Amino acid sequence: MINFQFSSKQWIQGIIKKIHSDSILLEQIILRQVPNQFGFPTIDTAKMGLMKLHVNEIYGMPKRNLNSGIINNGLLLQMGSGAYIFLNIFNSLIHNDQVFSSTNLTGIGIAGGFFLIGSLLSANHRTYIVLGKKYRMETIHM
Repeated sequence: MINFQFSSKQWIQGIIKKIHSDSILLEQIILRQVPNQFGFPTIDTAKMGLMKLHVNEIYGMPKRNLNSGIINNGLLLQMGSGAYIFLNIFNSLIHNDQVFSSTNLTGIGIAGGFFLIGSLLSANHRTYIVLGKKYRMETIHM
């Protein structure tokens, strides 16, 4: 079973049937989770047919260690700073305080900076490896 990103940026799953010099013959399949007759989730397999592709048409591969935790992808910073900004503005409106006073504006500005840092982390976080300079795919003749 192989899972990769094609040159058109489409993710493809399949079973390798044959490798010949620099081309791969792949039986493309789709695995989906669907409910059965009792409503419980089961895995359904759909075969899409054979696909012949060149090794250079593979654009990316999924990472083994996803490291997609809430800290690595910046989601924790975005959620925390967004909640702080919301609560700060909401509490200021409830207590009839000035929302954009000098003391309140510094806290909102710092939280906005942390939200921006979280957005930058999420923009740079990838769950796949791009083949090219650092990584490459090649066939091995045995």
